[in-house]
Amino acid sequence: MKKVWLIYGLVMGLMVFLIKISEYLFWMKYQSLGYYMAFTALLFLVTGWWLSKKHNRIDDEKRTNHQPADINQAETIGLKLSKREMEVLQLLGQGMSNQEIAGQLFVSENTVKTHTNRIFEKLGTKSRAQAMIKAKEMGMI
Repeated sequence: MKKVWLIYGLVMGLMVFLIKISEYLFWMKYQSLGYYMAFTALLFLVTGWWLSKKHNRIDDEKRTNHQPADINQAETIGLKLSKREMEVLQLLGQGMSNQEIAGQLFVSENTVKTHTNRIFEKLGTKSRAQAMIKAKEMGMI
């Protein structure tokens, strides 16, 4: 955490330094105001682009961390669970709540509820516990 604050502090300090240099050039060399404003806008644009690229890379790494489901198991059993339903079933098997599953799969909590209800339907169960028992008996999780 300290490293992040240090990097942001250094970037902001560099930006202030560059703005002060451009102010000096503006007042001492009588550059037009347009150049000064364009330089300042470009500086903030590049900084914003860099920060967004850095944060998007972190989000992409989080998205690729979860393991995809093996849909072949469900097809051989004949339940015809979708790939996403298999992923939800495996995460249910890990004891995750709907909110945790939604965060892991980057979907809404209502989508997870829909998937779990369809899983219960296809397995012929009425609760998570029954679904987990049946899925373990079938070797799905």
